[in-house]
Amino acid sequence: MSTAKKMFLSPGQTVPCVGLPSGLVIDDLKLHASTFKELAKDLAATGSSSAFVFVVSNKDLQEQGNELVKLWEQKQNFWLFYPKKPHLETDLSRDVSWMALKKLGIQGTRQVGISDQWSCMYCKNS
Repeated sequence: MSTAKKMFLSPGQTVPCVGLPSGLVIDDLKLHASTFKELAKDLAATGSSSAFVFVVSNKDLQEQGNELVKLWEQKQNFWLFYPKKPHLETDLSRDVSWMALKKLGIQGTRQVGISDQWSCMYCKNS
């Protein structure tokens, strides 16, 4: 199954990404660098049903917490990307990310391994 299909997206879809790491490629998706400020405009322009948000540490996740809560409250689907240990010297894991989101009132619903370095969690407030 393609990565796009695992993420409920169409192959070839352009997806706005906040905190996009330089050089990252996801085989069958087009990644578009964005910011939280520009995200609504970029989602409309690309027609994507989801945004990607990248964090590399628990500190990053906490710093972006207010913006993630806004996305959640607006019922905007997003995937939270975090590095797999030991890459990028992260202190994040599936459980740590899950608990940090839960403290913000956000519920992850699906986990996808993207590469040997990145995993992501789907957040959908239906």
